[in-house]
Amino acid sequence: MARMVLLHHTDDPRQPDHFDWLIQRPGEEDARPDDRRLVSFRTLARPDDPLARVFAIQPMTDHRAAYLDFEGDIGGGRGRVARVAMGWVSRVEATPDRLLIAGEWEGAGAASGLWRVAQTGSVWIATRG
Repeated sequence: MARMVLLHHTDDPRQPDHFDWLIQRPGEEDARPDDRRLVSFRTLARPDDPLARVFAIQPMTDHRAAYLDFEGDIGGGRGRVARVAMGWVSRVEATPDRLLIAGEWEGAGAASGLWRVAQTGSVWIATRG
């Protein structure tokens, strides 16, 4: 089954600490570590938090599959990442201005369900419902 991870990204002098939500598309579980195939978002909220039902999110370029298992110094003065959550993805559907993600985070009390990520003006919002 496809995976998703939440990385706490710290110590990057170019931006405040945040979370990177990286999502593997179902059917791409055999991607090579250097393939840039992970749907990627930056957010200040934790998508695995059951209380985080609506939050701002910023799309990023697709990340390498290696980040599903990576923790540590990113290199190039870009800070460090530490995995704070992982989960499973059953569906990803994308259009240019919207994304649907069905999955569940591991751990008792962690969020699961369907996330709708959509652009509203210049802001992207994730809604879990």
